[in-house]
Amino acid sequence: FSQKALSQTRKTIEKIEHNGNSHGMLEDAGVEVVYGNAQFTSPHKIEIDGEEIYTRRAVIATGSSPFVPPIPGLEEAGYLTNQNIFLQESPPKRMIVLGGGPIGVEMAQAFNRLGTSVTILERDVHILAKDDPELSDQLADILREEGVEIILRANTEKIVLDGDCRKVHFTHDDHSHVSDCQTILVSTGRRANVEGLGLENIGVDASPKGISVNSYLQTSQKWLFVVGDANGMYQFSHMAEHEAILAVKKAFFPVFDKPRYRWTPWCTFTKPELAHVGWTQKELNKKGTKYGTYSFDFSNDDRAQTDLVARGQVKFYASKSDGRIYGVDILGPRAGDLVNEISLGILKGVKLPELAFNIHIFPTLGIALQRAANYWWKDKGDTPWLKSITHMFTKRV
Repeated sequence: FSQKALSQTRKTIEKIEHNGNSHGMLEDAGVEVVYGNAQFTSPHKIEIDGEEIYTRRAVIATGSSPFVPPIPGLEEAGYLTNQNIFLQESPPKRMIVLGGGPIGVEMAQAFNRLGTSVTILERDVHILAKDDPELSDQLADILREEGVEIILRANTEKIVLDGDCRKVHFTHDDHSHVSDCQTILVSTGRRANVEGLGLENIGVDASPKGISVNSYLQTSQKWLFVVGDANGMYQFSHMAEHEAILAVKKAFFPVFDKPRYRWTPWCTFTKPELAHVGWTQKELNKKGTKYGTYSFDFSNDDRAQTDLVARGQVKFYASKSDGRIYGVDILGPRAGDLVNEISLGILKGVKLPELAFNIHIFPTLGIALQRAANYWWKDKGDTPWLKSITHMFTKRV
């Protein structure tokens, strides 16, 4: 079964890659597509495999690659990344994942469900460190229930290859440990693809963290734009598309639109999913912003119960006075889809009382958003002045 599932995953990846192939679409739009190794030779000049092209404006969208930490013995032992993990003929019996970020957690759960014994080694005190700690801890508990071993505060010291066995030496709470595995998955972040572009020939600085840009995605050379992972801002495909649209508009029209980084939604595609948009609780606390937390548990959601996926929670952070939404964290079924509604709502200034009164189809998972928003009204109902008004209109004569 696991080999069949892995094969089906590869077929799905091939279909997705075909859908994402924009060559035909670009040609239909009259865009010339040239393949080759490109580098800048001087301002406005690009050389592609010996052929020189002049350009008034250019956009760099070279993406990123997995960052491989300099752990002694790792190169000799061999490892996999998200780029080749699904090319295996069969799932490994035992796998250690270095890093508890989105890719590491997603792959850990996926291969655990394929029958692989999986251990995650994470240096932080939580997996998914950019997400809400309470919800990421809940997700960690769910993964542990499924059989994934998660070791936090773990620092990998070295890898020793012993035949077909890879011995991972790491420290945890000041104690040394050794764990054996067949496969190592490196999931310790990503680095921007900036090498070989000839940026030094045009006076543009770059590092593995990305190429520096201003708020309009322009480099120090105003005719050159950088979008997506290559600029090191937000490493999401949807943000790369958003930035590309803005860069092209800026390149050809006198517009002043900037990327909406503050309202960038993201999602980790585990089951249940963990999604976020807006300010986090940590950021709000650091700013000293006064806010209320309004939450609803999926265990009380009819659709989630019917679909047998009633795990997780919706958490809104909003103004107590008028319900302005500062941010939301969602751990639950289809959280990535649900957060899109809130992303648009925040952008358009929708507040919790409006969200609470908006008609949501029953039974859908979106009802959980409405129920969480209702708690803003409940808090209002607990205030003395509203209690007095309610009592005045409801008391018996």
